[in-house]
Amino acid sequence: MPQIKDAILTTEGVKVVQQGRPLYIFSLRSGEIHDLISKGKMDIDRWSPQNGLGYQRVPTDSRYKKFGKYVAVNKGISPVSILLSLRDKDALEVEPIGGSKRLVKLRVFPNGGKLFIPDGQHRAYGVKWAVETYPGECEDYELPAVLFVAEGDDPRFEEAQQFYTINQNAKRVRTDLAQRYVLMKRERDLGKLTEKVGIPSDVPVKDLEPYSVKIADILNAEGSLKGRINPPNDPQAAGSISQSSFVDSLRPLMGRAGELGWDIGKTVAVVKAFWGAVKAKCPESWEHWSADSCDKGVEDHINSVLTTTTGMYSLNEILAKSLLLADVAKNPTSPETFKHLLSKPNVEQYFMDGEEGYWANQEDGAAAHGTSRKAFKAITDDIWNDMKEE
Repeated sequence: MPQIKDAILTTEGVKVVQQGRPLYIFSLRSGEIHDLISKGKMDIDRWSPQNGLGYQRVPTDSRYKKFGKYVAVNKGISPVSILLSLRDKDALEVEPIGGSKRLVKLRVFPNGGKLFIPDGQHRAYGVKWAVETYPGECEDYELPAVLFVAEGDDPRFEEAQQFYTINQNAKRVRTDLAQRYVLMKRERDLGKLTEKVGIPSDVPVKDLEPYSVKIADILNAEGSLKGRINPPNDPQAAGSISQSSFVDSLRPLMGRAGELGWDIGKTVAVVKAFWGAVKAKCPESWEHWSADSCDKGVEDHINSVLTTTTGMYSLNEILAKSLLLADVAKNPTSPETFKHLLSKPNVEQYFMDGEEGYWANQEDGAAAHGTSRKAFKAITDDIWNDMKEE
């Protein structure tokens, strides 16, 4: 056992037991929280493309600063505890105080890595910021804390479960991060999702979400949709649609893919082929949207909705419906199949490019319908009705 001086945290608290699992309740001064975070001994497990096993959002400046001001300036109280997680149970030393079964002295040692914050990150980062911004005002301000110690062979997943459960039942976790958790859970329970894994056909469409997230990741890394899907926690992302919206837009296609017995790889190939054809038909509309990086004062900039939520929802459903057509069903992984489909006289009007084209025309094009689910359905119905006639 390391010497006491090596402990990153020494405190006294109360032991409580839930379902046979010990939890430890104590308080942390804001000054202690500041030092632990600053020294890298307390943190959150942020999801990012580089940290795919992370499960939390980046702390929002406005939220944690608001809490910091509440504490340091408004002298507010916060009785709600923060949840801390220790992934290595051997890094915790618990010593009863005076023979009590409940009162304990706790020492957390650095061989356990760091303390993670599954819940309460904005409060923790808020007091850290307040200590730095308002010196002398709140260093001794105490926050209640609960320490959760992982016991299984996958401590990170146990921790993520606590995060997910708390947020789903209290304040719903942001959708894109919930999607990452669902993918993590599916892969942990049933194995890695590779391109050879089949899409189930006998489950509710909601249960296909982890497959959709995996497909979105593959599409965002290569092919016609590369870089167009914004993952969570990436301030540099320059895509045209969020991960959560894109995954949701795939629902009709995922149901059809399951019915057809496709695997992830074939589903990816079909989506690439379809959107490759759309891109070829509408190159200008493909490159421009309201939040793109182009200079909006440039003469050739158009405000297209082709690759935003409007276009993605509408056309991914068109893709799912088009698989009912004999010409498409023969070879749905070929871009030529969809180029031929989108060039037919009855639907060509929907794939005219440029400022007066369907996806950029603000008066009688797709944007004129609005941005609601009802609007997306109206666009889909218009295109599909003409496509069926053809």
